[in-house]
Amino acid sequence: MTVSTESGVPIYNETHRQRFNFAAHVCADYVKKRPELKQTADYSHFCCVAFTLLDDQQAALDIILPTIEHIHARVGHTESPQVSAPDAPEYADALNAHTHWWLEILRRAAAERREHFTITCEFGPSPYMPTVPFTQQAINNQWKLNVWMKDYIKRQCASFSA
Repeated sequence: MTVSTESGVPIYNETHRQRFNFAAHVCADYVKKRPELKQTADYSHFCCVAFTLLDDQQAALDIILPTIEHIHARVGHTESPQVSAPDAPEYADALNAHTHWWLEILRRAAAERREHFTITCEFGPSPYMPTVPFTQQAINNQWKLNVWMKDYIKRQCASFSA
């Protein structure tokens, strides 16, 4: 926090596997001790770590919510931090869960009358993007996924005023 305060540059810790805030319940414990903590929400990692869509962890997400300052808009599921196609019917539950979380975050920001809130569409290359065995060719187009996600988020957020 000192570096951010002294430099005037905001620092947001990404909720991510292999980081201190790798799981919702662990992250919530950190927030209880350090409520000034600022974070980037990439809940896809929470799903992967918990092997669930976090339906049993709403209390932890509620604690974390006030610390979120940025969203990484990638859809994860119970087995991976990234689905291969967020618009595929087999990932509808995962997309709906992530959409719900993102809208909660944005509603909080709107209630605080924030002028801006940043979101990064973050579908990534291998190893996040599944590949065809032996060829290592991506099974989907990373650029198209991120553009699809941008358009999807714009549609979901149409009710928010600028």
